[in-house]
Amino acid sequence: MDTEKALGLEQFSQWFIAVVGVVGFFLISIKEPWGFVLTLVTQPFWFVSTWKKKQWGMFFLTGLYTVSCAIAIDGWFFNSYYRKLLIGL
Repeated sequence: MDTEKALGLEQFSQWFIAVVGVVGFFLISIKEPWGFVLTLVTQPFWFVSTWKKKQWGMFFLTGLYTVSCAIAIDGWFFNSYYRKLLIGL
């Protein structure tokens, strides 16, 4: 029973990352800042998935992606110093 539940959560996680992540990257590609929000929403699923599978390189990269998304959200929605620093606006 627990194995089935864990498999269900893992499958949900993978589908969530795939669907929401692709939509997020599409929105980013058309310069829609909400894409960064969607991408940030997928990060906890990336952290759990890479931690469970002991993929430490991907775990580290997930941390970098999370910081990058947070900076982008801060810049696009709050017009902070980081946006001015990164893209010169």
